Amino acid sequence: MKRYIPYIVLLSLVFLAGYYLYNHQNDLRTFFQFRPLYIFYMTAAGIAQFFISGFFNRAILKPCSITIKTGELFAIAVMASIGNYVLPFRGGLGLRAIYLKRKHNFPYSYFMSGMAGIYLVFFLTNSLLGLASMALLYFYRGVASPPLCLIFGFVLFLVFLPFLASFKGFAFSRKLPEFIGRAITGWLQVARDPVLIFQLVVLTAINSVTNIVLLHYGFLSSSVRPDILELLMISSLLSVSGLVNITPAGLGIQEAAIVFSSNVLGISMAQSLMASLFVRFVSIALAVTLAPFLGRYFLDKESFGET
Repeated sequence: MKRYIPYIVLLSLVFLAGYYLYNHQNDLRTFFQFRPLYIFYMTAAGIAQFFISGFFNRAILKPCSITIKTGELFAIAVMASIGNYVLPFRGGLGLRAIYLKRKHNFPYSYFMSGMAGIYLVFFLTNSLLGLASMALLYFYRGVASPPLCLIFGFVLFLVFLPFLASFKGFAFSRKLPEFIGRAITGWLQVARDPVLIFQLVVLTAINSVTNIVLLHYGFLSSSVRPDILELLMISSLLSVSGLVNITPAGLGIQEAAIVFSSNVLGISMAQSLMASLFVRFVSIALAVTLAPFLGRYFLDKESFGET
């Protein structure tokens, strides 16, 4: 039964979104503004995100002195994105782990601990960006949302647990739940290289910029123009929502994060939902368009046939 929960959640969210859109057709016709230029900029931002994801993969491999060309990193990121849509719980991670093991003999244990360390930096940076944007919105606009502040604060607390536990030593971490122990191992692995930490923070910040571009043009398509602070807050919540990505590729979860944070800014549900669906459409279309070409690249290299 447990394995069906992600799909039950996904179907429920899709039904609710469909029901809402059906009952607000007139609003959608009024708001929707399609411009080919929006697609162009969103596609460019989506491609940039695949490169960023590839550079995160390179960071995992750095401690083992494994070098991969940028084109291959890009291909891995795109195929992992497709895997996330097909499988629940970030199934693309599994595809990446298998590929790196069979093509580059990169151990699964190193991959998982490395990803845990990267996610720590990723969620830490985004939760801090979220809190900073909320503070600035309150200071300059008087916009306040205790629930959003609690969410960002809770994520910050969660990612600090492995940092605090790591000071007690690895032996102590064995008494903790497996995912915390893995996060501690990942952090200790990343912490050996301050330059790597800086690179991960920069990559996370650049990823936020690409999110902001996607959201900006997504909202423009629904006749809304959030400013940079508002977009940063929405982007930060969108990123930390990855902690509860129980549906394939976070379908429904990410859209709910956009709608929830937009509501704080006075953006109607119809407009924010349309914007989130437009962003999702571009992301899926881009991955599906690129995957066949990159899939052939994988097969030509016989990446999954090596032992």
